[in-house]
Amino acid sequence: MTVMVRRSRRVALAALVAAMVAGCSDGTAIDPAASPEPIPLVGAKGDFAIDTSNPAAAWVGRNQGSPLAATVRDRVVGRPNAHLVKATESGVAADVAPYLDAARDTGKQAILLADADAGAACGTISPVAYSSWGSALGAAVGGRDVIIVLRLGGAACKTARPAGERQRLTDEVVSNLRATAGKVRIILDVSDLAAQEPAMVTRFLETVAVGKLTGIAVNVGLNAGDAEVAAMVSKIQLGHLVALQDSSRSGAGGENSCNRPEARVGPWLTLNPDPGAVQRMWLTTPGVSDGPCGAAPNSTAGEFVPELATLLLDKQRR
Repeated sequence: MTVMVRRSRRVALAALVAAMVAGCSDGTAIDPAASPEPIPLVGAKGDFAIDTSNPAAAWVGRNQGSPLAATVRDRVVGRPNAHLVKATESGVAADVAPYLDAARDTGKQAILLADADAGAACGTISPVAYSSWGSALGAAVGGRDVIIVLRLGGAACKTARPAGERQRLTDEVVSNLRATAGKVRIILDVSDLAAQEPAMVTRFLETVAVGKLTGIAVNVGLNAGDAEVAAMVSKIQLGHLVALQDSSRSGAGGENSCNRPEARVGPWLTLNPDPGAVQRMWLTTPGVSDGPCGAAPNSTAGEFVPELATLLLDKQRR
């Protein structure tokens, strides 16, 4: 009887998801608070925290008189996305504390996009730096329920470390995070591998301690559309792992070129109680440049460009 009830509730919720996705492409696909079953990742908290210190918020603070300020404030700053952590070991605690405190005070789920390569100088120093950086981040999180999307081994760092080092560093950082932050949930960013060949993700997961992971992240900072990502994820042997897609540029799909002019944002949050479904949210901030290329030829990597943000927003489905 219990199985039948759960099945009927899932069917009802699936219908709700489908209806709201069809009617609300600009925003949250379902209302977690109205769902008959727990929603992955946010659970009873119902929503993710808003990062009021992200690059878009900083730009608005400096440019209140700009004609683009209202659009950026309302349609980028006001949306939940991950707090980017690029600080080195000594600065990690000060970097994450304001965001984590705000998430606690508002009762929302905190999620960090933690760039271990930036924090540990991309392998140009001893691999011990990755281990100690992971411990420092874990200590900063402490006993809080925090999701960490861990970036380690990106393309810019491949020449800085020997082959096979990525797996060892990943295990070290994950183990230290789990040892120092008891409630942390770790999602491993494998976007670079998945974009090359999904089978590479499966092979990589076979070499790391997947039992310590909550899931994998794909399409982080990339342009693949929902259908492309779903097809990609279907080829990966996930087991118990959740698949989380960065939807900040997924609205149009297409090739992953630098600051692609044809790119557009996808819905900022689409969660589904089906454990096999791809969960979607803005992990990166729309309008943050890849570098001096494409639609932002005079920008630098990591810079927020309001014209790039509004270009992405203007191309959004309505």
